[in-house]
This record gives sequence, structure tokens and C-alpha cells, in this order.
Amino acid sequence: MGPREIEVKFGIKVTGTANWLVAKAATEGNFEITLTWQPDSADRKSDHSSAT
Repeated sequence: MGPREIEVKFGIKVTGTANWLVAKAATEGNFEITLTWQPDSADRKSDHSSAT
């Protein structure tokens, strides 16, 4: 018997700067990534049968 769903969530922060002749610019971006795995019934049955 295993979990019905597994979810992993993490974030990435990206920053950058650019120097021009008379100005300086900066930017920042944030990304959130979510990975979800839902085993189908065949996966759960094979996991359960191999454990016995």
C-alpha cells in the first residue's frame, strides 16, 4: 500500500544586472516548480504483489 499522490515543490530565483554607459539596470524573476506523481492502479498492484 503506497501513497495515492506525491508532490514536490521548489522555487528558483534568478537575478541579473546590466551596465550601460549612463545607466544600470537590474531584474529579478521567481519561478515555482511543482512535480506531481500519481501512480496508476497497475503500479500500486505491482508494488503490492512484489512486497508479499
